[in-house]
Amino acid sequence: MPRLTVALDAVAALRDAVGAREVDLVAAAKLVELAGAQGVALGLSDEALPAAEEDVRDLRRAARGFELTLAPVQACLKLALDVRPERVVLASLEGDERGTGAPLDFRAYGSTLTPIVRSLREAGLHVSALVHPQLEAVKAAYQCDLQGVDLWTAAVVDLPGGERAKAVERMSDSARLAAKLRLEVTLAEIGRAHV
Repeated sequence: MPRLTVALDAVAALRDAVGAREVDLVAAAKLVELAGAQGVALGLSDEALPAAEEDVRDLRRAARGFELTLAPVQACLKLALDVRPERVVLASLEGDERGTGAPLDFRAYGSTLTPIVRSLREAGLHVSALVHPQLEAVKAAYQCDLQGVDLWTAAVVDLPGGERAKAVERMSDSARLAAKLRLEVTLAEIGRAHV
């Protein structure tokens, strides 16, 4: 069933950049839901803590559906376990205080990734990862016991026609493999539509 989740990272980043404290993420979340979205998402890196913690807690209380995109590090894990979003998306967010981040580099996190996934899953949270639309990334997500993959579509958008067609085919192959492995498949970065 298709599901629309709207990321509020740009709103938070703009507010922080210009110091506009009157910009209200909770009001933005309510408007997004009134417009028909099933939920909102917010990205969080350990560099943004504790400043973004208030935003996370406020959105969790206010939104019908809340998704938290975070770096797989202990500081972010603790907050996710505390606020209990409907969905956690692991991504590479180093140097990205606000934003949806980049696809998770499974090799960079090595053996630290599995215990973080285990902690989140044992707490009853749904855990996915933002990944490049490549078969190897889908297999790595499956091996880490993730429940889903968010296929990163941002790199496909600006490709010339012929290259885009090949990239879309790779994305389709990745989605088919994920479905075969019983992983939830989400398209990320051009909105968030569950398939």
